[in-house]
Amino acid sequence: MSEPSTPPLNPSESVESERHTLKRIKRILRGRKPYYSGTLSVKEHQLVLFYGKDESIAGRIDFGNVSPEQLERLAHTCDPIISGASKELILDERTRKPKKLDTHQFCPIFDADNLTRLLQQEFIADDKQGVSIHLVRDTLNVYEPGSYLEPHVDTPSEESGFGSLVIVFPTAHEGGSLVLRDAGETWTVNPAHDISMNPDPCVAFVAFHGDVEREVLPVTSGYCITMTYRLYYDMASPTLTYIPTSPDSNSEQLKAAFMSMLDNPNLLPKGGYLGFGLSRSYNLKGLSPYSGLDSLARELEGSDALLLKICKDLSIDVSLRILYRDENYGGYCHDVLSREVHDFDSLWEEGPLDHVADCGGLRVAKDMDSLRDSNGHLADTTIVWVVKQIYRGYFSLKFVESYQCTPHMREIVGYLCIIVAVGPYGDRKNTGKIESLKEKPEESEELEKSEEEESEESEEETSS
Repeated sequence: MSEPSTPPLNPSESVESERHTLKRIKRILRGRKPYYSGTLSVKEHQLVLFYGKDESIAGRIDFGNVSPEQLERLAHTCDPIISGASKELILDERTRKPKKLDTHQFCPIFDADNLTRLLQQEFIADDKQGVSIHLVRDTLNVYEPGSYLEPHVDTPSEESGFGSLVIVFPTAHEGGSLVLRDAGETWTVNPAHDISMNPDPCVAFVAFHGDVEREVLPVTSGYCITMTYRLYYDMASPTLTYIPTSPDSNSEQLKAAFMSMLDNPNLLPKGGYLGFGLSRSYNLKGLSPYSGLDSLARELEGSDALLLKICKDLSIDVSLRILYRDENYGGYCHDVLSREVHDFDSLWEEGPLDHVADCGGLRVAKDMDSLRDSNGHLADTTIVWVVKQIYRGYFSLKFVESYQCTPHMREIVGYLCIIVAVGPYGDRKNTGKIESLKEKPEESEELEKSEEEESEESEEETSS
């Protein structure tokens, strides 16, 4: 990489430039919406739906030409939503939840597979060739006047599930807007308005990730009819030929921001590590002890997948890693960064974080003022966190530890994160030249001198 022709910045401008670049990257990653919505034009006959729970209660309804009486009959056919793990029917008159039919109790002519290509281009990263989206029909919901749905987050029931698709039929109603919340931001989608803006027969749709909180505002008049599908990745038998998508604005902006960062001589001039907390939640049940994270890296979604792709396009060293932290002693010992899932059940006298470090993990200091922890370990490095670790990608490992021949329960927390390693300025791709804190003899000597001085002071206090 060639040296820039512009003169170096003064210290105050340098700090501001670094902050600006990192904030820009963070802002771009957060700017990618966790949902995709719009309308889909359909043939008139695709708005027909058949329903029934038995031979005595069966019906046909055409949402393109429907009467209030037909919608009322459909609502009476539906069942109340049952809450709680006990599956007991508990009706609370203070809440007006929508009614529902299960998937075997209705049959739409509408084919949601027509949306698959659109969803594929929105939710699957460009580097996931051969992966397609599989739709599984779930429930039909009827929102009567006054009905609403409280804020909630669904957890996909299978390992490959990642989100939901909601179809809204074109019935006359007011209210029923969908409110989505994620990472402190809020979006409101009004399907009734979207349908009114399309002159053709159509349905509205909203697709979103499974860890996004959503709420349906009260329907003030009319009936709002929705149909929900679960979204799954299909890696075994893709049904669509992969079609590269045109670069979106987020992708181009993120690439430009990373190139600007690498060209900044004041940002990690001797090389180092940038950390990114994950933006989405993932199923971690498939991770086995001492296994790598490559399989999980292929399942990254949204901003996480975009970050990984941009770094690979720029030949930047990027990887999914686990930051292990002892929450009980977090203020006294370094975190340890690893590429593997570790098993602590077989430990005897060795501490869990020492074990991870001995297996090739990097000891991470929280800042340059705490390079040596209370156990006397000198950190290998520090991490500049562009996006801090959050609850997503978090897991807990509980195990029995033996200390002085006495077993007791211990808990270590792991945070999944994306780590970008960059070499020194002028040779950013050469991560082998990243300077380890242990390779700085002057700093080690200063730490040792300070420890000796503290020891001497404590001896003097004891003798006095």
